[in-house]
Amino acid sequence: SNKKIEYLGLDNNQKLLDFANKKFKEDHPNFKIKNTDLIESLLNDNDCIKSNDFNVVVSFGVFHHIPSFDLRLKLLNYLKSKITYDGIIIISLWQFMDYERFRKKVSKKPKFENLELEDNDFILDWKRGEKAYRYCHLIDDEEQKKLIKESSLELIESFRADGKEKDVNKYLILKKV
Repeated sequence: SNKKIEYLGLDNNQKLLDFANKKFKEDHPNFKIKNTDLIESLLNDNDCIKSNDFNVVVSFGVFHHIPSFDLRLKLLNYLKSKITYDGIIIISLWQFMDYERFRKKVSKKPKFENLELEDNDFILDWKRGEKAYRYCHLIDDEEQKKLIKESSLELIESFRADGKEKDVNKYLILKKV
């Protein structure tokens, strides 16, 4: 296809952004990346993406790190505002609690002051050479349906893939109603 593809990638990890820039920029002149704290942008109603005409918006490895249903819904609505009338949104939902290897990482007594956890919120002890805690939220089928309904999106397709088991992430393909 001769269609011009433009790519905009967002992350708040500069090392990952530098890696992506080094790997893709030279061969893809329409490749742009931006260091953005998505949670901060949502909390402050900061429009970190100025364009509203994307055909496809992809969010992989993000939703399970967004604290609170309200912020997850706000993110989904924000992504919806960025696609064209016939555009699609593809998101991944990490299904970590389906696997013993991840359930073992759930911290029994996280020691964080003023931490208010919702149902299906977990603190995982990631232990990659040092003690490192990671907030993760499990979006179950009930919450998935609620997010889709309240954002007025339509589920086109859902499937599972990735990881050793080849189904650690649930993928949702959504469109405007």
